[in-house]
Amino acid sequence: MITEDRTPSGARRGAWRAFTVLAAGILVASLAFSTHFTSFLHAKELVLGVTLLLLACVGLRRGVDGFRGVRPLWPMILLFLLQGGLALVRPPRAWMPWSSAMLSFGLVLLMILAAGGVLGRRRFHRPLIAVLVLSATAVALLGLLQYTGLADALLPPTPGYTQPMYSVFGNQDLLGGYVAMGIALAVALMRTASARRRTGLAVALLVLCSALVASGSRSAWFAALVGVSIALPWRGPALRRVAVLLLPAGGMGLFFFGGIAWQRLAASFGEGDTGWRVRLWLWDGTLRMIRDTPFLGVGPGNFAYWSPRYLGEALLSPQGAAHYHNTIHTLHAHSEPLELIAETGLVGLVLMALMLWRLRRARGPAAGGLTALMVFACVNPAFHSAPHLLATGLLTVIVLWTPPAKPWRPCYAGSFAVLVAVFVGLHGAFVLAPSYLQARGEDAHLAGAAPDDAYGPWLRRMSAEAERCYAIALMEHGRYGEARQALLRARRGLDTGELYWCLAETSLALGRRTEARFWLAQCGARWPYEQPFRDLAAALENLPKLDAVSPLELGQ
Repeated sequence: MITEDRTPSGARRGAWRAFTVLAAGILVASLAFSTHFTSFLHAKELVLGVTLLLLACVGLRRGVDGFRGVRPLWPMILLFLLQGGLALVRPPRAWMPWSSAMLSFGLVLLMILAAGGVLGRRRFHRPLIAVLVLSATAVALLGLLQYTGLADALLPPTPGYTQPMYSVFGNQDLLGGYVAMGIALAVALMRTASARRRTGLAVALLVLCSALVASGSRSAWFAALVGVSIALPWRGPALRRVAVLLLPAGGMGLFFFGGIAWQRLAASFGEGDTGWRVRLWLWDGTLRMIRDTPFLGVGPGNFAYWSPRYLGEALLSPQGAAHYHNTIHTLHAHSEPLELIAETGLVGLVLMALMLWRLRRARGPAAGGLTALMVFACVNPAFHSAPHLLATGLLTVIVLWTPPAKPWRPCYAGSFAVLVAVFVGLHGAFVLAPSYLQARGEDAHLAGAAPDDAYGPWLRRMSAEAERCYAIALMEHGRYGEARQALLRARRGLDTGELYWCLAETSLALGRRTEARFWLAQCGARWPYEQPFRDLAAALENLPKLDAVSPLELGQ
């Protein structure tokens, strides 16, 4: 075992440069959002891609060790590699969601690899935790400004969207989870902070606690309580020092936003608690998915493809009438452990259990924040947000850090830089570009553009969702034959009730009534209680079966 004092001065300068780039990337990514993508979260991934390229350049210049600090994550890295290899022998049903999930997850893994020179040196751990607290405070402050109407120019109210503080994450639950992490980390830093820094942390806690209460996210409240209980010193003068600042911050948050908290708590677990009841429905469908593919799962990113079938099965079961449901295409299980098992099977379960076993004795200033994120992820799709996933990875490495056994050696990672460039390019081509082009196409569609102008052929090949939108545009223009062909092509990546309802509509418009009944049956298996399905079913009941369609044609 060696001390860090033997690290060469050039490497130390390189590590500080890497830390600066990493810190700037965390701050900008947490605040980044754009309406020019189909998801706010894609703007954050764009920022992280640029940050990753800069980190690779720093590593080329100074030879910062990119691997020393990431050994604690080897179960997740192994899972990523296994899923990539498995796709070669057992191709996923939907390739584009698989590639998008793998590229987004791999982007964060490479970020942590590239920052290994920072994570491998203990002197950077507390500053890195402080950066995470600062980023959480920044998004919390912006969320509060949005809630009070002072940021409408930046985050305008969206018609039909009920969340008054959807924030830079596009979802107030994700905001609450990130803020919960920030509170736990701030409490941990306060234990040993100087008087001047405690003042800054007190201000941060006031903002964070206010945003946490205003978010209305009960899962985030619970995650914050668990994280703070881990971070809080339970004896000695440090407890009094933290309590003197934490309790007033929490009290101020309840004073200003306590009405929201009371309303949310009063509605918990009752008939009107749609959030909890929808999750029960989602988890029921997810468990059915795990039942059918227990060993290898459905493949990364393929939960969204298979979810309509299993959620429809849950609704049609004898217990299905008790479920509250909606018409939204469910992309995630709202439970990261369940979704991981559904997508990766027994392999993912074993590696996840191994990772949790290694964290069973987590200690240090990062433990509370890491615990808050993991608790929050149990009932939310937290790890599909790049800032949440990156923070979880960084805090995991910090918690499991051990002193290096060998002296630092220069590592001019030219091959790693090439890998980063290729990976960022693929992420841009398969994730960011389709997202941007589809958002632009949807805007053009709403503005009255022709379907072929709004959704180009390359975009439709890359995205089944874009193909579906293109088909709807064709239906609006009365081009039912072309719409039917587009919908059949969209089946390569979509299996939703809405898709089959559109196929039934186009078939009926073309006079193919037997085919329309076939597609309507598929729709009913996924969308059994929705009004469009019932209306079309009633219309078809009054029409005779005049045409004959072969099973081969129906299976196109």
